[in-house]
Amino acid sequence: MKSIKIAAIMMALTMTVAGFAACSNTSGGGDDSVVVVSSESNKNNNGSETSATENTAPADEFDGWSFLYNGVNINVGTDLNIVEKTGKLGELNKDYTELKATSCAGLGLARTLTFNSGSFVINTNPDGDKDIISNISLYDDTITTAEGLYIGSSLDDVKKIYGEPDAETSNSTTYTYKKGHSILCVIIANDKVSNIVYNFVV
Repeated sequence: MKSIKIAAIMMALTMTVAGFAACSNTSGGGDDSVVVVSSESNKNNNGSETSATENTAPADEFDGWSFLYNGVNINVGTDLNIVEKTGKLGELNKDYTELKATSCAGLGLARTLTFNSGSFVINTNPDGDKDIISNISLYDDTITTAEGLYIGSSLDDVKKIYGEPDAETSNSTTYTYKKGHSILCVIIANDKVSNIVYNFVV
């Protein structure tokens, strides 16, 4: 498991650096894509509880996929600063590490928070004094979606839980499911879930 987490961290950092390298200060705006993971108090493939607990925010306040971590909803397109004020994200350099870099639009610092040694990653883009959640990805089986999907689930599990994917945006390696203003992307390798990503759409 340690080697998997190291690989996940390297992948997350590579994706982050590549994203920052692709940015241009002359672009028309920041990256509007947002990824959120849904995770409740479900059992993972080892039968143990995930780190998420009961939902503390009304479900009708957000119409897309959400990530529930330590009892707090982390919703796509919302200000991470508000979530941080709850104290439920944990302690910097103990529960998560953080990387900051100039945003694509050059309007401030984008942030990348890596949790549980690479279990999941949250990315933000600046919007004035807000840090808008722009990406969250799951990389190992210690976190599940609210519906019970985890890294290592079978392709059959994906279809049993979410049904048939949206045909227009899916292919043999990426299954996508739209809900409200977000899209759940399930990445498949060798008929197993290798990555779970949630994207914001307007």
